[in-house]
Amino acid sequence: MTTKIENDTKKKMIQRLKKYRFSALSIILSIVCIIAVIVVNRKIADQYLLSDGKTRALFGIIEIAQFYYKYYFSILGLSSLIFGLIAVRKKEMKLTIQIALFLSIISNISVFIQLWKLMI
Repeated sequence: MTTKIENDTKKKMIQRLKKYRFSALSIILSIVCIIAVIVVNRKIADQYLLSDGKTRALFGIIEIAQFYYKYYFSILGLSSLIFGLIAVRKKEMKLTIQIALFLSIISNISVFIQLWKLMI
């Protein structure tokens, strides 16, 4: 009995995801981007705390030289924004579109600001 209920619930969830697939994909990509940026910024903050005074003075150069790959996460953010805009065009549910666009904007902004300074 429970397996039939579980299967029905899974089927309904899959149908919902198919119906709102672009906004769901946008939300997933945004969350992955935000988590990846937070992890990289945590590594930058740890390295900053381990450095001495002279190294801290020029840490911006070290950040760009060693953690340049952080900016590649903007590809995830931009693709998330694109999927969010496709969801607008496909007229998916308004709330999921708003959440998707909000998260994609946050993910794009978080790539380019120095969150690691808030972690020290």
